[in-house]
Amino acid sequence: MAVHSNHITTDALIGALATPRVDTTSPSLNVGAWVKEIVSYLQNPHYVNLGGSIGETIAHCHSISHLQTGSSIVTMLTYMQLVIQCQSLINTYMERSSIHRVYGDHVTKLSNAPTQTTFNCWNAIGRKFILLAAGGSSYILVLIAGLDMRWKITTLGGCIPWKVGNMLRQSETCKTPALVMSQLQAAFFRK
Repeated sequence: MAVHSNHITTDALIGALATPRVDTTSPSLNVGAWVKEIVSYLQNPHYVNLGGSIGETIAHCHSISHLQTGSSIVTMLTYMQLVIQCQSLINTYMERSSIHRVYGDHVTKLSNAPTQTTFNCWNAIGRKFILLAAGGSSYILVLIAGLDMRWKITTLGGCIPWKVGNMLRQSETCKTPALVMSQLQAAFFRK
């Protein structure tokens, strides 16, 4: 039985992500064109500012507003970076801790501190992209950006990204293993 969230099943999400082709002439489904746009975007240091402290990452989260494929990749990576930085801070505590403590100890001191709700939202969004990429390939982020699905992914229920990641890692657990294997995972390796 498929898991539902916001009227999207895991199988439907896999199907949507498997539609692009490297060799298509349709700009809305052309992976090659998306990659070129992403590379062009990533070469501009004005737009790309990955790395640094949690304060710098939060400042970058505040400034996210571009809607191009390249900026969508940077947006996803920024939220993912925030999750990793927060988990690193949580791991430094001797006793059990949480994102709430990271917010209180590190984020509230920043001049540009987001509200706790916004911070938690950014963290949850980053976790969704990490769960999807943990399916075995960061290429899925290119597909999400190119298909302009980033916002839809951010609204998914918590278990859908985890289920899709599992389906990509172990396609035999999916109702559509041939689709996953032949379309999604091979999309970037076709000539």
